[in-house]
Amino acid sequence: MSNRRYKPKPNYFWSILSVSVVLTFVGIFFFFTLHSYDVIEQVKGSFEIVAELQPGVKDQQQRELITFFKEDTAVAAESVTFVSREEALQTLAGEMGADLEVAGIANPLFDAIIFKLKPTFSSQAEVQALEGRLAEQEVLISGMHFQGGLMDKIIANLERLKLIFLVAGIILVLLAMTLIFNSIRMSLYANRFLIKNMELVGASWGFIRAPFLKTSVWHGLLSALLTLVVMLGIFVGLQQYVPEISSYLNLTYILYIIGVIVLGGILLNLVSTYHVVTKYLRLRTRDLYR
Repeated sequence: MSNRRYKPKPNYFWSILSVSVVLTFVGIFFFFTLHSYDVIEQVKGSFEIVAELQPGVKDQQQRELITFFKEDTAVAAESVTFVSREEALQTLAGEMGADLEVAGIANPLFDAIIFKLKPTFSSQAEVQALEGRLAEQEVLISGMHFQGGLMDKIIANLERLKLIFLVAGIILVLLAMTLIFNSIRMSLYANRFLIKNMELVGASWGFIRAPFLKTSVWHGLLSALLTLVVMLGIFVGLQQYVPEISSYLNLTYILYIIGVIVLGGILLNLVSTYHVVTKYLRLRTRDLYR
């Protein structure tokens, strides 16, 4: 019979896996939270305002109006375009799938100037302020059309969603710390006697912690790498169903997220391992058997 005694070895698999799972959720949270700002800005800047011109407005007056809109502080100058009533009728006919001129329908449309507001000025109140600045141009403009109410509702819902993500993120971080700490504590449970024996023979706490902290750094990097692979797989799969998601990607945000995941994986492992090893060092020898 062998005289070798069985020595349990720490199982780091579950600690690495648990950290990776937590980092995946944290990465997804940061992805949607950071990109939500860009989405809101794009939504704000996507609503068009149509300023219909009075019949008989001359070309010079049209150019003056276009210049007025381009120079207004609330208007995105590059978005200002003039659309004649004939062009508008052709567009309408294309959407309806019928030749309205052949059908003998009189053109009910007006010449119009179409433009968008800058994201910081995109609200119903700003449109009303713009209408006030257009007071002297009333003889040229018959009316302005803008879905301000719809835009305000969409933006309000996006802001609520962003707040929900923030609250969920705080809760996630608290749960993550608990899960990771318990997983690392269980993985180091088999080494509790080794830790105590090293202390009993005179090793300093710093010397005892060093190899465990070094191992925790590698485990953190491994967890981060596994997280990035999982997130890449999620993104590739999501892109198959929502191809438009690529247009919202921000490279700077992606780099931030990668940095958070890598640093988060290392720091979470380091801090948790430090506390676990310190806890075993503070235990009395008889408490190690519990």
